Amino acid sequence: MHQVSFLVHALLHQPVFRMGFKVGIASAATTASVKYVQDSGGFGKDGLAGLLNSSVFSSLTLLLSLFIAFRASQAYTRFWTGALSLFAITADFCDVASSLIAFSRNSAANSAKVAAFRQLIVRLFSLLHALVLADLESEGHITGEERAFKYELIDVAGIDHVSMQKLTNAGDRQIDLVLQWLQSLIVEGQQSGVLVVPAPILSRVFQELNGGIMEYHKTLSLAEVCFPVPYTAATHVVLILHWLLTPIMASTWSNSVWGAALIAFVQVFMLWSLNGIAQELENPFGSDLNDLDTQGYHRDLNERLLFLLGTAEQECPTLSPEAVWDTAAVKFGRSGTRQSLNEWLSDFSQGNSNGQSHDHTSATSVCAALDSQCRLSAKSARACYSWDFNGDHKRKSGPEYG
Repeated sequence: MHQVSFLVHALLHQPVFRMGFKVGIASAATTASVKYVQDSGGFGKDGLAGLLNSSVFSSLTLLLSLFIAFRASQAYTRFWTGALSLFAITADFCDVASSLIAFSRNSAANSAKVAAFRQLIVRLFSLLHALVLADLESEGHITGEERAFKYELIDVAGIDHVSMQKLTNAGDRQIDLVLQWLQSLIVEGQQSGVLVVPAPILSRVFQELNGGIMEYHKTLSLAEVCFPVPYTAATHVVLILHWLLTPIMASTWSNSVWGAALIAFVQVFMLWSLNGIAQELENPFGSDLNDLDTQGYHRDLNERLLFLLGTAEQECPTLSPEAVWDTAAVKFGRSGTRQSLNEWLSDFSQGNSNGQSHDHTSATSVCAALDSQCRLSAKSARACYSWDFNGDHKRKSGPEYG
């Protein structure tokens, strides 16, 4: 029953299935009409049996199936590559931000200057990620009408208006401009003492940032380079030819009108639906129902960046008084040193319920305190805005950011 309801839902809500259903119904109606006329003797004594050889039609169906199968396999490869690349871009941006925040922990520079550096880094990465998504959606030609321009950013109004005006005037070079801002900010951070790591270690930040941008350019090729037009045109021509010949052949394969109509519907519906699915998957960055959830990717990046910003001032973990220092005991799992996280939480909760004294609060309290500290430290970065292409700030309110 669940599978039937799922099939009905897909037929009603998936555009590709609706298209296939319409074309299939038209073919079935045509087949029923042809079969009815044939049974009434309208096509003479032999009917349509000698009009088209079944082996010719079978060869045409096989050729069309190969066309669609190849296109569908290539489309799925493009879709999967796009999904992996978006994950890689998000991960690289988060890793760079995490490294920069960690490199500024022991800075001898003014605390306000360090905090401003971290806040600006987080804002620029949120902005850069949104621009990357907009460029992928627009196939490399940003117009300002892309959905990504309506995605929430981390306090874009906190960036000075002169810089944002330059960004507005940058046209198709907005990503290059924000990338240059980030690289310049990192260099200035090292020169001013905000980043206190040797240059060879800091160079890894540039390498990882470059890796994210290279991944973006590789992904952009999927959006800009379409599936070969001659191949697509040939597939459509064979599809139409198959649709025209199906009523003739299906009417000779069944003795009933309904049977012939069903045969025609199944063939046409499946082939046209598969071709429509391949067509949608070829560019996974558009606004179709089956495209990637780019807004979800961006929301996840914002949440990670705010979490990093909130934990910037937290102390690093230390060993508790109950820590086992005997390496042999740890190696061979004695004294409970090989517990899983679930086992530790169970023992920890049981110890609290028995009134035992610990140097820690309960697991729930730890999580609540961490969340509270993150929100408090990132207070100035919790206001989220969308950036209009014309340079207007639009305040957004949402449960994710308070």
